[in-house]
Amino acid sequence: MTDEGRLLNQYISGKGNFEKFVKYADFSFAGKSFPEPDIALLEYSGTVETADLTFSVKGHDKEYRVLSFGTPAELFMTCNLYDDLFAEEIEYIKSQPETQTGKEFFKNELEKLEKFPAFQRAFAYIAAHKKSIDDPNAGQYFSDSCSGCINDESARILGLYSSRILNSISATRNKLFTLISFFAVFAVFAADDEHFFEMNYTGNISDILPRYFLDLAKAILIFFGLMFVNSVILDLKNISVKKEYRQACKEYYLMTYMFLLHVCVAVSFTYGILAHKGDVPAVGNAPYALKKEYVDPYITDPAGKAWDKTLDLGYSYVLVPIKKSIEFYGSFLRKPEPKSAKEPKSAEAKDKSGNRNSQPANSWRNKNRNQKSKDSKKKNNQK
Repeated sequence: MTDEGRLLNQYISGKGNFEKFVKYADFSFAGKSFPEPDIALLEYSGTVETADLTFSVKGHDKEYRVLSFGTPAELFMTCNLYDDLFAEEIEYIKSQPETQTGKEFFKNELEKLEKFPAFQRAFAYIAAHKKSIDDPNAGQYFSDSCSGCINDESARILGLYSSRILNSISATRNKLFTLISFFAVFAVFAADDEHFFEMNYTGNISDILPRYFLDLAKAILIFFGLMFVNSVILDLKNISVKKEYRQACKEYYLMTYMFLLHVCVAVSFTYGILAHKGDVPAVGNAPYALKKEYVDPYITDPAGKAWDKTLDLGYSYVLVPIKKSIEFYGSFLRKPEPKSAKEPKSAEAKDKSGNRNSQPANSWRNKNRNQKSKDSKKKNNQK
C-alpha cells in the first residue's frame, strides 16, 4: 500500500470521515467468505480520485503539500501552514497573561486579528459552535476552520485566545437579570404555596401532589419566558457586534433553576402545613390566628347545640340556639309581639324602668274602672 493509501485509510477511520468518503467513492462487490459457519463476510472495493497539491507561500522559503479528494476538497493529508503564518501571533499570545481582561483591550485585539481571513473564519466558526463560555474544544474549532492545516498545540493556543476575545465583545450571560428574575419567581412561589397550605391544608396527600405538579408546570412555562426575555436583552447588548461574531446564550442555569424550585417548594409546603396546625407562627391570615368568637342571634342550630364553623376568611362563628320564651297570663298565653310592632306612646304602657307594662292582659279592666269613677264624680258635681 502506498503512503497515500495508508493516509486515506487513517482518514476514513476517523470519526465522521467515512460518510464523507462514501459520497465520492465508487464501490464494487469483490466477493464473500464465511470465516465462521454463522458469519458471512462481504467484501467491497472502492476507488476515488485524489488531488496532490504542492505549493509555497510568499515570504516563506518552504513548500507545503496536501492531499485531498472530492469536490469541495476534503483534505486527508494536511500541513502546518498556519503554524508558520501565525508564528508571531502565537508568540505574542504566549507572552500575554491569562488573567488579562478588559473589553477595550480585546476589542483592539479583534481589530488586529480579523484582518486575516483565516481569523475571520475562525471567529465565526467558534461563535457558532461553542457550547459554553469556557468550551475546552475551542482549539479543535479553530483547527476545523483552518481545514486541519495547523498542529494541535498551535490550534489550542489560537482557539482559546479567540474564544476569550469573543467572550469579551459578545455577551452570553446576563447575571443581573438572572439573579433578579430567579429571586422574584421563587419569592412569589414561596408566598403563594405557604399561603395555600396555611389556609387550605386538610391533612391529605391529595393536597400536596397536585400542588407540586402545578408548580412544576408553571415554573417550566416561566423559565421559557425568561429565556426569551434574556435572549432579547443579550441581542440588545450585542447590537454593535457583527452578527457572525455574536455568541448564542447556551447557559440558562436550568439545573440551578430546578434545584432552587424544589428547595422553595419543600420549604414553603412544610412551613405552610405547620402554620396551619399552629406549630409555627403564621405568615398570613391563618385560621387559628384570626379566630374570633361571634354570636349570631339570627341563626340557630336545628339540633339545639352550638357548634364552630371556621370559614375561609378566618372568622369562627359560634352558633348558639335561641330559646324563645312564652309568657303566661291567667288562663291563656300570648307570644311576644314582633319587634316591628309599634310601641305604645302613652306613659301608662311603661313602668318606671322604661320597660313595657308587665300586665298587658288586665289593662282593659283598669281602664273601665277609671272611666266609671270619672262618670260618678261628674254626676255628684252636677247635683
